[in-house]
Parts: sequence; structure tokens; C-alpha cells
Amino acid sequence: NDVFPWIKTCLQKLTQENLRMEEKLIVLTYVTCVCLLMNSKYIDYLNFSRLERYLPIPQRKLQSIEVLSKFKLECVKTVHAFKIHPSIPHHLDNKRKHDQVSKNVDDSHQVEEIHADVIETEMISSEDDITKGQIQLVQSRHIPINKGRNIVPWNPQEVVILTRFIGVTDKTMKQLYEEYQKECRETNIPDHPFDSFRKKLSRMGH
Repeated sequence: NDVFPWIKTCLQKLTQENLRMEEKLIVLTYVTCVCLLMNSKYIDYLNFSRLERYLPIPQRKLQSIEVLSKFKLECVKTVHAFKIHPSIPHHLDNKRKHDQVSKNVDDSHQVEEIHADVIETEMISSEDDITKGQIQLVQSRHIPINKGRNIVPWNPQEVVILTRFIGVTDKTMKQLYEEYQKECRETNIPDHPFDSFRKKLSRMGH
């Protein structure tokens, strides 16, 4: 991974752990948060703490396979977190990131081709808004159902959102899905269909 150089090495070290893809994604998301902190980047500490609780393997195991080191990450007070192992590259290449952004702008027509059928506008309003003649348009991005090559895998941001729903019993699946959609809109990422959301949350242990 050109943007996150630690992904490839971490995956290699996790190959012997017999983890499901969803479990590997949780570990990689947690490791990515650690590396971002080591690069002085901002993360949501509350969600980071939740990720640590839902790690499929304990941190001491990640230390034994040299994914994490034994040195504490001092900038985190909400959870006992450890720095990445020195054998794993963790420094972000800001120049490469800048070049990648420029390339993405140059190739924007390709992105439009892939996601042209993903974007749709939702009209969200209250009764008071309607009586005042004020209607708020919210731009939402939806991943299409069964679109072959356009199927988009779950990204780490979505996994962070879903981890907060594990064990929640006072809300229906539909209510959780609506919260998930709302957070996707706020972070400007496309949301998965309801059926995919339900199955993914079930695989994660909900």
C-alpha cells in the first residue's frame, strides 16, 4: 500500500494467525490508528479504545509476532496501546501522498466512470422546514447492489463505525443502519446496502 506502508508487512505477519478477512481488517484498522498517532495525526480516541476491545487477538500476541512493540504509546491515555514494531515501516511519505492526490485529480474521469451510478441525492426535511419553504438537500453516496466490478469492499472507516454497534440491543437493525448511513454522509464515504450492512455486522459478532 503506497499510502499506508505498514499494511503489506502487517498482512505478512498475520498470515499464520488463521484470521477471517473481517478480523484482519479490524487488526489493520487498529494498527493504522497506532501508526497515524506515531505520525502525529489525529484519530478519534473513543473509537480507538473500542477497536482495542474488539481486537480478535490480544495485543500481547501482536507483540509476539512483532506487529506491535513492547514500548507504550504515551500519547494515548484511554487505553494501554503500544507502538508499532520497528521492523514495520510506519512513516508516512507526504511527498508521495501529494503526488498521489495529483494523480487522482488527473485520473478523475476514471473515478467518475466507476462511481457514476453510485451518487444519488437524498432530500431530507422536517415538517417545519416544509412549512417554511426550506428543504435541505444532503448529498449521499450509495454503493450499488450486485453491480459486478463496482462492488466496493468495506473500508476501515466503515469498520470503525460498525464496531460501535456490536452488542447494542436497545435499537433495531434498521435504526443502526440509519445511524451508519448518517455517519457515512458526515465522513463523505459511500454506504453499503442494508443487506450487506446486516450480514457484515453479524459476521463481526453482533
